[in-house]
Amino acid sequence: LGILLAKHVDLTSAGVAVTAITRAPGEDDITLVRKGKEAEGTLTLVFATDPLELRQWVVTDAQGHQTRVSLYDVAPGGPYPDSLFQFTAPGNNSNFNPGG
Repeated sequence: LGILLAKHVDLTSAGVAVTAITRAPGEDDITLVRKGKEAEGTLTLVFATDPLELRQWVVTDAQGHQTRVSLYDVAPGGPYPDSLFQFTAPGNNSNFNPGG
């Protein structure tokens, strides 16, 4: 997922290879792997085509398990306070705040 989190996303120099492009009405899917680490899994980006927007990504790990994240009702803006990104581990009362 670090592929998407770079300050400037450039698939030609990011050590990434496109392994598949699938087109369906209203949707384009692009599957990526890290060069030299293909066995670790894939990242599939799902774009709506009109207008062109990232709508979903699917991470498939080395065991074939998938994690799917869908975007909807996206409202561009920001900055967002760190308090929006707090995680409480199950069975643990301590908060994990990656931003602070």
